[in-house]
Amino acid sequence: MLTSTYFCIDGQYYEQTDGVAMGSPLSPVFANFYMKDFERKAIEKTTHKPACWYRYVDDTFVIWPHGKEKLMEFLIHLNGIHNSIQFTMEIERGHLPFLDIDIYGKINGSLGHSLPETHTHQPLATPKIPSSPSQQTLGPLLPGTQSQSPMRPGIPCSSNLTATANSKYNEL
Repeated sequence: MLTSTYFCIDGQYYEQTDGVAMGSPLSPVFANFYMKDFERKAIEKTTHKPACWYRYVDDTFVIWPHGKEKLMEFLIHLNGIHNSIQFTMEIERGHLPFLDIDIYGKINGSLGHSLPETHTHQPLATPKIPSSPSQQTLGPLLPGTQSQSPMRPGIPCSSNLTATANSKYNEL
């Protein structure tokens, strides 16, 4: 991580001695570089490895095939690497929310997912539906209109989460 960042608030200068400055356009880039390296080293240095590891910003989705006791050891291992980076854990009990996606275990052992329906967006205007194809025009779609599909992050693997050796530890 960066060891020194300077910033000014109300004419007073400060030194941030650890991490990256919040609000800086380069902060997410530096954080992603650091976390990618952190994850690589953490997984290399442990005996029991996750079946898959996906991260999006600060949310991580892990499939752990080695039992609860080894999972707790792995969490302690992760949290012992850097005192400013501490992981928490939520264990799947039938389903697990991850990035607004509900992930659940199927009877056959694979994973499924569903997107929650949200009714928080109301249309700002009712789109005119043309009576014939020659009258169709392309315009902006407003939240809540039927022709808009929600954009949601996805998990880049099949529904049973098989992954190749080169792609099983990826940032989403």
